[in-house]
Amino acid sequence: MDTGIDLRIKELCKERGIGVAELADKIGLSRVSVGNFIARRQWPSSDSLKKMAEVLGVEVAELFAAPSSNTFRCPHCGKPIEFLPGGVE
Repeated sequence: MDTGIDLRIKELCKERGIGVAELADKIGLSRVSVGNFIARRQWPSSDSLKKMAEVLGVEVAELFAAPSSNTFRCPHCGKPIEFLPGGVE
């Protein structure tokens, strides 16, 4: 199960109506950098994590929490995976 920061950043931005470009502007980084965090090509510094959490109105730990939906992306191929209650039959 992918509980990576990339999924949580996208979810939080969507919930708050903030685009990646706006988030990048508010934390003082390039759009490319924030896009790289989301795509897992680059890991944010602790300072960037703190700034993102502040802009998104959450604690830093919440950036690492699993998304609230039951759909995750495969870390290998990127295809969506839906986890159903009760596990696999």
